[in-house]
Amino acid sequence: DVATVFYVQPGRYIVLPIPVSRNKNIEILTTIPDGEIIQFFDGMGRLVLHKEIQSAHEYIKTSSLQAGQYFYRITKNGIKVSSGKLLIL
Repeated sequence: DVATVFYVQPGRYIVLPIPVSRNKNIEILTTIPDGEIIQFFDGMGRLVLHKEIQSAHEYIKTSSLQAGQYFYRITKNGIKVSSGKLLIL
C-alpha cells in the first residue's frame, strides 16, 4: 500500500483536494488548532460556509455547495492567517 504523508508547519494550513468533486469532503490539515475559523465565499463574495477548525485533520462536506469557484479565508482572533481558492466540480 502507498500512503501520502503531509508535514504541516506550525501556523500553516493545507486545504485538499483542489479541485474537489461535489459531495466529497474537503480536508484541512494543520498543527494544533486554536480557535481558527474557515469561511468560504462564492464568486460574488457572499459567505456560503463558516466553520471552526476543531482538529488537526478537519473534514468539511461540500454537499451544500454548488459546483464552481470559491475563495476561502482562515482567521484566528479575527486576523487572516491563510486564504486561497477552491474549485468544486
